[in-house]
Amino acid sequence: MPSQMKTYLEHKYSPLLLLLGLTDPHPALLAADAFCMAVFIVELIVHFCACPSKSQYLRSKFNVAKILLCICMITASGLEMNKSHMIGNNELLKFFLIMKSISVFRLIFIFRLRKLYKDFDLLLLAISHSFSELVLLLFSFSILVIVYGTIMFSTELETDTFKNPLYAMWWALVTMTTVGYGDFYPTTTLSYFVGGVCAVNGLIVIALPIAAIASNFSLFYSRNGFLTKHMNAVKQGCEKSNTRNGDLTKPLNVVKQDHEISNMRNGDLTKHLNSVKQGSEKPNTKNDNLTKHLNAGKRWREQSNTRNVDLIKHVNTAKPGKEKLKPRNGDVIKYGMMLK
Repeated sequence: MPSQMKTYLEHKYSPLLLLLGLTDPHPALLAADAFCMAVFIVELIVHFCACPSKSQYLRSKFNVAKILLCICMITASGLEMNKSHMIGNNELLKFFLIMKSISVFRLIFIFRLRKLYKDFDLLLLAISHSFSELVLLLFSFSILVIVYGTIMFSTELETDTFKNPLYAMWWALVTMTTVGYGDFYPTTTLSYFVGGVCAVNGLIVIALPIAAIASNFSLFYSRNGFLTKHMNAVKQGCEKSNTRNGDLTKPLNVVKQDHEISNMRNGDLTKHLNSVKQGSEKPNTKNDNLTKHLNAGKRWREQSNTRNVDLIKHVNTAKPGKEKLKPRNGDVIKYGMMLK
């Protein structure tokens, strides 16, 4: 950069702003940043395409935050590759710095690890159940900051240490949180007394609600430990019961095999009985045929008897030629006797 332009920019902007806006980071950092950006963008696209309900996906605040972060990262990378356009353009430089700062919020995606580590869930659960304590802490802390800031501004009117009450409130905030930057400090005896009381009250006001929040976290943590032990015990009990069931299954399988063998034997016995039954049915059929034959013979004998009776009547009525008929009658009688 020419020396005159550099002098002009340093006079108009702060050196730190120029360092962030007009210089490139190390190539390794650029590569790491590009890799992270590519991972986030690919994950966002795949997640959106695989989501069965697109409307429900867009209604999630977490997903909307991911989309905005990806847009900010792409915009910041595009501006960083064309830094020559930001020289002399104050608005574009500020916009680039804002986009670069928003890109840092991608670190909030680390909370997705709460699905793997239950301690994150415990922390969020303790904070959500301590909402009333947090509200009490902020309310009481704000009141004390305003009170002690106003008092300190009044005690330092003669020394002109604080330009306005807001500076005094900043001092009260730093003192009550026990940070103590030292950019503002009391200079009179009364101011020292007010500062001491402010520091002690700050410890009390902060310690009490924080203790309640810590107790809630400890309670949830202990319950989670008991629940984990219980689940492990149940899991071990299930494994033991499965082992016992496996041991019980063996004799049941033996009984089942014996039952199958007995069924096979019963099947063979049934086949034998069926064959015997069929054999018994065949003799019955032969008996029926024999009975029919005997009945036919009986009917034939009855018909022959009827014929013999008719023949005897005819012989008795044939008086003429009786002697000639005797041999014939004898033959007929013999024939009738044979038939009978």
